[in-house]
Amino acid sequence: MTAALDEGLRDRLEIRELVERWVVLRDAGDWERFRAVWHDDGRMMATWTQGTADEFIAMSKAGWEKGVRIHHVARLELDRGLLARFPEGYRHLAYLQTRIGYDVKLDMPGLHGPEVEALYASGAAWLEGLPAPGIPPERDPLRNALQ
Repeated sequence: MTAALDEGLRDRLEIRELVERWVVLRDAGDWERFRAVWHDDGRMMATWTQGTADEFIAMSKAGWEKGVRIHHVARLELDRGLLARFPEGYRHLAYLQTRIGYDVKLDMPGLHGPEVEALYASGAAWLEGLPAPGIPPERDPLRNALQ
């Protein structure tokens, strides 16, 4: 195995471990260790909240204290009218979040299309310390999230 491949594999394994720890620690309500997986200037952009890592953790704790948990459900009876209100890319998640009382952001990027491409371009530019290519500053999702 080449050194470059080794480094790439190590990077992917570290990212995977970070994501797995994020999920397990949040779902377990282990808030102190959950905070450790965030960068100091980390931000969360979810359908139900957008803010700093600390704001997201505080909202997650508050939900936890109200009994909000991640559940895997085998069969649901859905209100098709309500379901149709949400973007296809996160329709079912938004539906469930609405049913437990969250106000869901309806203009999040989906799985495909110019919005998601703009988000990835903005992220890549941010990693390089550059302005997002082809995105006016007032429409740059990452730059505006930091303000």
